Amino acid sequence: MNEELKIELRFFGAFRKHGQSLQFAVPMGCDIAGVKAALLGALHGQDEALIGDSVLADDVSILPSDHVFTVGGALSILPPVCGG
Repeated sequence: MNEELKIELRFFGAFRKHGQSLQFAVPMGCDIAGVKAALLGALHGQDEALIGDSVLADDVSILPSDHVFTVGGALSILPPVCGG
């Protein structure tokens, strides 16, 4: 049985050109790389480098690269920023 998790990914910064958010499904047990791969597919290969350089966060913190998803929900993708 392959359970899927529903993800709503909120966009900020350079990702806003794709709208405010995007909903898609990922397999249960998916990691950060899997969510980024699903996003890349949903965006038809656009912004591959930006996706790779960005981090994912939940409502509390930035998620580590080895985070494994066991529940769906809302996430944010945060692009790198420059400035001082």
